[in-house]
Amino acid sequence: MYASEARFTDDPIEEAFFGCGGVCEIPDLQNKLIRLARGGFKHHTSVGVGHMKEILKEAFTTYLGYDWVDIDGQ
Repeated sequence: MYASEARFTDDPIEEAFFGCGGVCEIPDLQNKLIRLARGGFKHHTSVGVGHMKEILKEAFTTYLGYDWVDIDGQ
């Protein structure tokens, strides 16, 4: 399990885009994706509004028994 925090921007999404879309700034995203890929992790994305990283970490590790992988700042 991995979680990060980001900031949504006001960048427009082209009208021809099909599906849900948004633009956000994720610090060091390219290196995070490389670490996930090289680590063999499958990845899916979910978005929550607010600062929830530490709450999610506690819930997934303490109550659900997931391993937490910290790839920020490595």
